[in-house]
Amino acid sequence: MNFRILAPVGSTERGVVEVAIDRGGRWTATWHPPGEGAKRGTAGWGLLRPGEVQRREFGLEEAALRADEAVMRFEAAQHLGAVATDSVWDARPQAVQGGRVRIELRSVALAVAERACVCAEETGITVERLVDPADVLEAAWREGGDPAVEPCLVLSVGARESVVLWLDDRARRARSVMLGALTTADEVAARQLAPNPSVPLPEEQARAARQRLEDEVAATLAARAHLELSRLLSLAGSESTARPARPARVWVQGEGVPLTFAAMLASRLGLPVQTWPASVPSAAWVTPPPAERRGAWELALLGCVALARGRGGDAAADANFLPPGRSRRLARRVARVTMLGAAALVSVAALPPAWHYHRLAAETADRVRHLSAEVERLRRLDAENRAALQRLDAERARVEALQALASARLRWPQFLGGLELCLEEVEDAWLDGLQPTSGAASPGAGELRVRVTGGLLASESGGSEGSLGELEAEPRVRTLLAQVAGLPSIARIERERFSRAEPGMLRFDLELALVPEALQ
Repeated sequence: MNFRILAPVGSTERGVVEVAIDRGGRWTATWHPPGEGAKRGTAGWGLLRPGEVQRREFGLEEAALRADEAVMRFEAAQHLGAVATDSVWDARPQAVQGGRVRIELRSVALAVAERACVCAEETGITVERLVDPADVLEAAWREGGDPAVEPCLVLSVGARESVVLWLDDRARRARSVMLGALTTADEVAARQLAPNPSVPLPEEQARAARQRLEDEVAATLAARAHLELSRLLSLAGSESTARPARPARVWVQGEGVPLTFAAMLASRLGLPVQTWPASVPSAAWVTPPPAERRGAWELALLGCVALARGRGGDAAADANFLPPGRSRRLARRVARVTMLGAAALVSVAALPPAWHYHRLAAETADRVRHLSAEVERLRRLDAENRAALQRLDAERARVEALQALASARLRWPQFLGGLELCLEEVEDAWLDGLQPTSGAASPGAGELRVRVTGGLLASESGGSEGSLGELEAEPRVRTLLAQVAGLPSIARIERERFSRAEPGMLRFDLELALVPEALQ
């Protein structure tokens, strides 16, 4: 655990202590004198002065308080009156007596709390909590004192102000009193001032003067402490006859307190008074404070650490007199830090799944690339196969046509002889060529087709080319077509073309559909 404390210890100047506690419970403390401060931007606690905390008390019916806690807040605001809007306050329930609950109402003026925060910021600390010195004293007592001896009074004498606590097993009562060892010593020294202080006294007289000063300071402190403690005891005894009006013991702690103070106070109170050493045996000071202030600092450390650990009794661990505006800003900052931390945790938690799915996505993308390449290769093979099949179909058709022609080779002489007779009938006609046409095999119709080209002599009249309808005036053309169509191996004439490309000559081009049965 690490935190920082800004406390008004020993004088009006505020020092800073940085504390680090390891797992073994050993403390390492570093004291920064006023004006040096700690590292900028660090968070810490501010310890208020006893006189800066105003205390009031009032009673409530226990049944009303149990029914609604808002009753206590309402009554506290009523007791504070107009000061409620200009102060930071805390209401702490105490013991139940006769069906009523005693409420300790503490308030700090907003201007005082704000000034404490500004002083802390000047030393480099952002205050996250302002603490009542009575809470620190109580927590230190319960942490390092002797709680078995109760009821008891605990008196912490400061340089200018003091805190008095009445403690028992059920409740506490706190008082801030204007009782200080330093102010009392200054006051007594002013009364005992020699007529001519510039004249040095002999050593024996000076020693006697110091002893008289110490005795009178102790007596004055004891008298004033007796008055304050008597007032507190009278209030404690007036609450209930069941509560002892006198404590079992009085514990005294403080800096600059004369050694004879405890004995003088015991003689006045008629009670055992014992000095309480608020030292921390496990503390190690890296930079120790001045010797006369070390006890006060160790008391502040002991109490603040106990409060940070949730000790100190009742609601003391939760009391905070930080101004509301600063509390809201601090809460927003903590919320932002918490949200950032949560976002960081969520981001870190999402890293393993993100890495896993990123790896899966990379593997899937790699497989997709391989499959795409394989699909492209198969598409190329399919296109090549389709082209090869088309070429194969064409060759198969050609082979089938050739096979059909070859199978009819025994009938071809008869077919060719019939053509020759047709040409003889027409006279002056001849045959230039005979060949099967492309796609000669027609499986659907079962026919073969051949192309026959040739020529015959003709008159000079007529166009250069034309169809049969244009050459009706040519008797020899009609004779040729009739002779060819009359051959038993010819089913029909598919196409006929004639041309007069050469003078006195008529070229013909016929496509004939053959009857396969006639050629087999």
